[in-house]
Amino acid sequence: MGVHTVFILVLCVTTSSAWWFHTHSAPAPAPAPPRPPAPAPNDHSTGIPCPGTTYRKCLSGFRCQERNGKIECIKSLDKIAFEAYTTNSKGHFSDGKVLVFPNVILNDGQGYNPKTGIFKAPTAGVYQFTVHVCSARNKHMVVGIFKGKKQIAITTVYEEPYSSCTSHSALIRVDKNEIVSVKARYGDSNLESDTYRWPSFSGILMYTY
Repeated sequence: MGVHTVFILVLCVTTSSAWWFHTHSAPAPAPAPPRPPAPAPNDHSTGIPCPGTTYRKCLSGFRCQERNGKIECIKSLDKIAFEAYTTNSKGHFSDGKVLVFPNVILNDGQGYNPKTGIFKAPTAGVYQFTVHVCSARNKHMVVGIFKGKKQIAITTVYEEPYSSCTSHSALIRVDKNEIVSVKARYGDSNLESDTYRWPSFSGILMYTY
């Protein structure tokens, strides 16, 4: 009789404890509110209006460009520009010799190599290149702007009893990794450079394509 009574009491206590824990436990956390939908990639409707239009916009980091009668948002790339000069490159340059301009003023995009005088395009686009050279006294100085092995532009400084200078620019469509350089284009070209004469080579990306 005593054994059965103890068993029933223990069972009742255990059952009551389980019921109390179940009814007094912490409530489950409420579900987090749903996140707003992410904007569509390159949703330009919230961008800056394109010049001359009231309907087309482009996000920051893009630029407006007309193609086939439509205005498109073209992703802007890093600015590419360089300028370099020399003050101590003198003497004779044979035909086809690359002129090196070792003193770098600007080299955004790191396309210009001051050791070789060669610019390697980091991206495809239309670039403007400018060369400035000076001739030695009573000597010619003829130079050309080359894309790879193709001459794009040429300029000449004729012999004078004093050193004379000239500049020339060219717009060139350049593919990515194509090279542009300045080469002598006359068998007896003679360059003059000093403190007052800084032959130079520069280029800038106008737009990509």
